[in-house]
Amino acid sequence: MSWSEVFTAIQQGTIDGQENGVNITDTAKMYEVQKYLTLWNYTYENDLFVANSAVWDALDSATQDMLREKAVEACNWGRDILEQEEEEIVTKFEDYGMEVTRLSEEELAPFKAVVSDLRTSLMKKYGKEACTQFGIE
Repeated sequence: MSWSEVFTAIQQGTIDGQENGVNITDTAKMYEVQKYLTLWNYTYENDLFVANSAVWDALDSATQDMLREKAVEACNWGRDILEQEEEEIVTKFEDYGMEVTRLSEEELAPFKAVVSDLRTSLMKKYGKEACTQFGIE
């Protein structure tokens, strides 16, 4: 279904729900027609810090170290802000009467079991260090 039709479709009962992050759900004002929201944190999106290798290699090691440090600092700051903003949006949804369900670790277990082979293959493919950076242990 076209995204432009989803609000009305939920409002009219044509469909039961939609699957998007809280930011999109908020900007589309889905809280006006959507009764339920389940948070299960199945995905994590990120921004990349990218540099041209010729430019990067031309920098002295002190500058490279400083840029690495500041990139990590910026990522941590951005993640913290995003998590805070998302929690504020979820509170807004609840204030509008939406019933929000946060799945427990026990409730998440069946979903994790289904993707366990994928996790293992990702760990093999990208290595422990990369997986640790994304919280894949």
